[in-house]
Amino acid sequence: MLRTLPALLLLLLLLPALVPAARAQAPTLPALHDVTGVTAPDVLNVRENPRASAGVLGALPADATGIEVVALSDSGDWGRINLGERSGWVSMRYLVPAPGADGQALVFDRPLRCVGTEPFWSLASDGTALSWSRPGAEPLPVEPQLTARAAGRPAYRDALDALIDGQDRLTAVVRSAACSDGMSDTAYGLSVDALVQDADGGRLLTGCCTIAPQ
Repeated sequence: MLRTLPALLLLLLLLPALVPAARAQAPTLPALHDVTGVTAPDVLNVRENPRASAGVLGALPADATGIEVVALSDSGDWGRINLGERSGWVSMRYLVPAPGADGQALVFDRPLRCVGTEPFWSLASDGTALSWSRPGAEPLPVEPQLTARAAGRPAYRDALDALIDGQDRLTAVVRSAACSDGMSDTAYGLSVDALVQDADGGRLLTGCCTIAPQ
């Protein structure tokens, strides 16, 4: 019975994203950025809070590229990024959108990594192919049957209906929302709901996603 309902389940998962556009501003993040206006050996400081007087967590080199900005400060002058397993803030004055980072492509058609805990799992895309992984097991191919964006909604409101290794059904929806993996201080700008249907029945999994280069 479960295998006959992917379209209905996909619709149900999409319902939170189908609110009237007037209720929420179109999201533009997360998005990849490159450092600009910094000349080596100078670096771009990553600070604990979005202000110039905050403590320094680390730094980005002058030629750093593919930096994922997951959120902006209230003023829009600072962007939240990840440095290892910690998150901090950098001045947006020294960041520019990376080439091709306009957000028009579906997240499943570009590099993406989603992870979940309890149980641990991951869904990854290298931009050309998707794979599903569980701890201690080889990654399994994910074959998309349908990818879609909710009508009238901006980037990062994307849905996937697929088969894992040709047999188990995966229905996933990625949306713009602050997310935590519960294990680190990494900040994510995308969350995911994933419904997996296999021989044991169906289970709904939740997790966080990143578009940062792996």
